[in-house]
Amino acid sequence: MLHYWENGFSLFFDNFNNKVFNSVEVDNPETVLFGKKIFSLKEKDLIELLAQNGYKLTDSENHDWGEKRISFDEANLDFYFQNGKLVSVNFGAPEINNNIYFSPN
Repeated sequence: MLHYWENGFSLFFDNFNNKVFNSVEVDNPETVLFGKKIFSLKEKDLIELLAQNGYKLTDSENHDWGEKRISFDEANLDFYFQNGKLVSVNFGAPEINNNIYFSPN
């Protein structure tokens, strides 16, 4: 894991698979997706934005610690809400079926 707190993101690497890059988690309020600042959107507006761009909601889960996750598997995106407000988004790396590896070093 590499954290860049001042910039509002963290990078994650798969420790069991040659430290291959697998996702970035963002909590920067200036984050833009499809031309919209996503941290200012309500959950239903975010779902609508993704649908307008060809991505369907595939899963939703309420976690015991109070966060709600909504997922769009085809886009490799997970959005986390707390008290109805978006608090972070996880952009998963697409699976690569060749021998290209991204390393934190």
